[in-house]
Amino acid sequence: MTLSTGTSLNFFGDHVFAWSGQQALTAGAITLLDFISPNRFYSVVTNVSIDYSGCTVGDALSWSISGNGEPLHVSKFLITVAGIGPQFPNLYYTIPPNTSIQVQAAGPRGAATVVLEGKEVQ
Repeated sequence: MTLSTGTSLNFFGDHVFAWSGQQALTAGAITLLDFISPNRFYSVVTNVSIDYSGCTVGDALSWSISGNGEPLHVSKFLITVAGIGPQFPNLYYTIPPNTSIQVQAAGPRGAATVVLEGKEVQ
């Protein structure tokens, strides 16, 4: 089985999905998803997962979702136990037409994955 990974949005009928694949974190921000929505509204759910392998006490990590350059959600956290960090809840929101969406993450070690799935609002 092959899953389509990358930073863009994929379409199947009235469904949309994106999967970044696992990306290694770096001290600078890495872009997990970066796309412009089509001229329709979409109700979506986003899940961000971070692999804390190799993270040590004191490592600072973060991830964010931006819409048209404005932060919609930002999570910043400090590792207090080596290799262990928070698990994030799914985020539910609506993407307006022609909106630039970007999900980024940063950290000295570890890896991040983001999955976005939704349906057109009719």
